[in-house]
Amino acid sequence: MVSQKNIELNELAVEIYNLILKLETKSINLMTSGALTLNEVHTLKSIYENHNKSMSEIATKLGIKISTLTVTVVRLEKKGFLMRRRSDNDRRTVLIELTDKGHIAVRAHNYFHEKFVDCATEGLDEKKIDTLLIVLKKILNFLKDKNRIKEFKFQCMDFKKQK
Repeated sequence: MVSQKNIELNELAVEIYNLILKLETKSINLMTSGALTLNEVHTLKSIYENHNKSMSEIATKLGIKISTLTVTVVRLEKKGFLMRRRSDNDRRTVLIELTDKGHIAVRAHNYFHEKFVDCATEGLDEKKIDTLLIVLKKILNFLKDKNRIKEFKFQCMDFKKQK
């Protein structure tokens, strides 16, 4: 039997996730006048954080196929947020660089996250912020732990078999 606390934790996690997604999407639409999607902004941010990396390296960082990244990159290039060029060292390698417009979009996105954290932690003392950090790191570590996730998936498959 599922405890009431587990039900409440799940409902809170789902609602927080959905509201952050909605707020971030609205923020991006507002800051870019609807020019970018959330996926496109996250792609720009990854390109910014992985300066002078190849398309395949960035696709790996994003956890997507290179063909998926290519579609997004072509769209962003047409919109003027980035440009592609061949590597001087290896003509087969495509490098991606942000344009000034791309840098502005990344700065706007970073600003959103700074303000979000400021507002979300407003009124919390250091001890509560430290506790929040511990809890969020624990959740993050669970989500990054491939063995735990694999075990979780197996449990979900077991449930499906029970039906």
